[in-house]
Amino acid sequence: IKTNLKSFLDDEHSNSDIMIGIIDGGISDDNAFLKPYVVAREKYVNEAYQNSSHATFIASTIQYGNKLNGIIATNKQRFKFVDIIAMPNSNPDFGPTDTIGEEELMEIIEEVMQKYSSNVKIWNLSLGIESKVCKGSMSDLGTFLDYIQDKYQVQIFVSSGNLNSLPLREWPTQTNMGERDRIISPADSVRAITVGSVALYDSENSIVKENEPSPFSRRGPGANYIVKPDVVDYGGNLTKDLHINGLGMKGLDIKGNVIEGNGTSYSNPRVVQKFASVYDEMIEKDILLAKAMIIHSARMTSRDLLEKNQDNIKYYGFGMPAINVQD
Repeated sequence: IKTNLKSFLDDEHSNSDIMIGIIDGGISDDNAFLKPYVVAREKYVNEAYQNSSHATFIASTIQYGNKLNGIIATNKQRFKFVDIIAMPNSNPDFGPTDTIGEEELMEIIEEVMQKYSSNVKIWNLSLGIESKVCKGSMSDLGTFLDYIQDKYQVQIFVSSGNLNSLPLREWPTQTNMGERDRIISPADSVRAITVGSVALYDSENSIVKENEPSPFSRRGPGANYIVKPDVVDYGGNLTKDLHINGLGMKGLDIKGNVIEGNGTSYSNPRVVQKFASVYDEMIEKDILLAKAMIIHSARMTSRDLLEKNQDNIKYYGFGMPAINVQD
């Protein structure tokens, strides 16, 4: 299967000079499909506490996500990665666990930006702090990310966060959800592009149908009624008895095998890939213009959806950006 997968993934593509920073748990060196693209690495986590499965799936989504999920796209650039190992393993089944404090994370981000921001303008940050649901005021980490993006002229992409407690949200949403599914820190960063999740696949027994907000995807608005998430992309679905059963997104594991996963962590890099593709095509590189084009394209592709029910914007943001960069 591996050799077949190699020929399947290695079809026509062009290697882009655009670098994407991934601040996460590290991209696996044992994944031969991704290793050649990691051009720099910073380690902030002791080897014993490293778990590279999450970041490896994210990097594989940027590089091969369309192909692995049968999504036809004209833009086939392969990007370079700057791998920031900042998040320790939190899964006891994987090995020893550790945590990282918010202030420690802020210090790492600032240090990384001082070193890389002149060349690396696009950053994937797929994390959420569950204890901090964003309601009236801005979160500390959200505010900090605004300061970083302003100071270093970078674009950070943040997932809207996952609802990890039952019941999950249905669609149309049940009336007793209250604030349970509101976005969590740092998804309230104003300058960040915050990404929610919609389902790519459905079944008779799935909680939501194709293109409906994934049952775990958190909703806005952000502080001061700002539109958050900004946009959505495919991040998975579940059966009513909470199994993935072919409804998740396909990505690569640490060894380079195809696996399935669910989460706004995986819708986030899909938008990173679209943004990087737009940015790559620009003769004069401009991250603000690239952001405007991504959000405008989402608005165009999802116009009917947003006009149908004004509440939809809380779940979809401005919609899903076009898959093909020329659009």
